[in-house]
Amino acid sequence: MASAISNTNTTVSNTSNTTTSNPKAQLQSQDFMKLLLVELQYQDPTSPMDTDKMLTQTSQLATLEAQNATKDAMTKMTTAFQTSANYSLASAIGKMADTGLSGLNVTNGSGGTFDVYLPTDTSSSVVSIVDSVGNVYKTFSYDAKTKGTFSIKWDGSDSAGNKVKDGVYTAKVEYTDTNGNAGKTTIGAYPIESLKVDGSTAYFKVGSQYIDVTKIKEIF
Repeated sequence: MASAISNTNTTVSNTSNTTTSNPKAQLQSQDFMKLLLVELQYQDPTSPMDTDKMLTQTSQLATLEAQNATKDAMTKMTTAFQTSANYSLASAIGKMADTGLSGLNVTNGSGGTFDVYLPTDTSSSVVSIVDSVGNVYKTFSYDAKTKGTFSIKWDGSDSAGNKVKDGVYTAKVEYTDTNGNAGKTTIGAYPIESLKVDGSTAYFKVGSQYIDVTKIKEIF
């Protein structure tokens, strides 16, 4: 009894290993060769396999091998081209990227965090939250800031502390540089700081987040 149980366990283990190595139970080219050899081994001596049939099967096997090899080569080539193309995007580092993310969504009375880019050192700047027709709901004032990107957290309230209506808002930025010149900018466009490649997908670091390069609207 103990021996029978041991054998049964061994059989289950072998079956499990076979399923794991070939989960979809698809025949490979070597499997066809084994079947052909078994067929030859057990053929009827009085009626041996037709030579033409054997040659046809062998030819089909060779064709299958060639197709599989071509498929594997094309897959590797495609991956190599994609990786090369992704890393070539590194030349965009330092340029500006328009992410198209210029809207501030307020949902259930809650705002969020957004990035502002100042193209020069400033002596003062004002960030205004406005609606689609230009109505100002809240302003953030800052003293001197160096050139670069910084984040602003907006809780979705107006200057009086009341929650604004749910919807899409935007931010207008007005600044005075260190030479006394006035300037304006808006959110959504930031310098590209770095490139990250994850498999076949490439991401630019713009502002405080990584964005899929296919989502970038423009690089300038």
